[in-house]
Amino acid sequence: MVRHGQQRSGRLYPHQRDTNDDVPILGADVEILQEHSSSVCETERNDLTKRNKQDYRNRLKHMYEFWQEKYPDYYAVGVRALTEEELSDDVMFWWKNKHDFIYTGLNVQFVKAFLAHKKKKQNGKTCSHVQLRKYNDAILFGAKKANQRLPKAYYEEMEKYLDAIKKETVEARKDGMLDEQEADPITWVLFRNMLQWALDQKNIFLWVFSLLQWHCIARSVNIGGLALHCFRVGEDGLIARYDKSKADQTGEKVHDKHLYDNPFDPLVSLFLSMGVWFSLESSHFETTEFLFLDDKKEPNAASQCYCTQLCELFARYADQLRHYICVDHANTHGIRKAVSYTHLA
Repeated sequence: MVRHGQQRSGRLYPHQRDTNDDVPILGADVEILQEHSSSVCETERNDLTKRNKQDYRNRLKHMYEFWQEKYPDYYAVGVRALTEEELSDDVMFWWKNKHDFIYTGLNVQFVKAFLAHKKKKQNGKTCSHVQLRKYNDAILFGAKKANQRLPKAYYEEMEKYLDAIKKETVEARKDGMLDEQEADPITWVLFRNMLQWALDQKNIFLWVFSLLQWHCIARSVNIGGLALHCFRVGEDGLIARYDKSKADQTGEKVHDKHLYDNPFDPLVSLFLSMGVWFSLESSHFETTEFLFLDDKKEPNAASQCYCTQLCELFARYADQLRHYICVDHANTHGIRKAVSYTHLA
């Protein structure tokens, strides 16, 4: 309950909403037509990306396998085997799982026991708060798919525990004991070299994709999904707007990106690179408006292609690249591993 004078903020969970479950649902015995039921299922498949669903199912499997080994008594009452009929239900997206939680009555203490086990990496460092929080997200996902209500105690205890973990990771970061992937920023000098190397290899795709990523200050997956309808002409440049972002899958809060050109330096001229791309790939736009994607390919295919080609480019110019990478990264992970940790600034 929220006390008088308090303001509620953040997400409202089902148990926090003002509901009336005393009255039976009207028309519960009326059957929905198959065509409408199929259409609803098709829409509901878009609640999360396939990759997110896979990740959540894998995390749920990590937890119940941990219970099976460490807490078999709880595993016996808190986990159930899926039936053949359930496994054939594509809407549930079980992935590689043969078991699922019993979410009603889920004992939060055993979830916290798993997180306590998981938070310490083999190298002695503390796991990041984000990675641990995703296990809670997986449980919320699983309960929603199973149409089961978690206990109120679960939400209350998990909220307190995750807040405490967040503080713990802050202290671990101060002591240099937080397990994070460090990123070597790409400087302007290195970025120019990247563009020049791409042109030396006659790789126009890398050239224009890199320039768009730099100007939009974006993740490669956002650039990979750009289409002609994402652009419009501004007063003295182009304006781009993504259809969606990682944090906003509905695209309701995405912001405009204002893109400007440098006509005095062809190597970094965004408009020149886009003009060359449109000229060379003119036949591509006869069937699609996506700049880099084929309509028949996965949504992240263009960004994956970019990352692969960028790694190949860096491997070819490894000797020159070493001057821009932290010595520890190059020695510990090798040049290819260091490249995978490198992000556009």
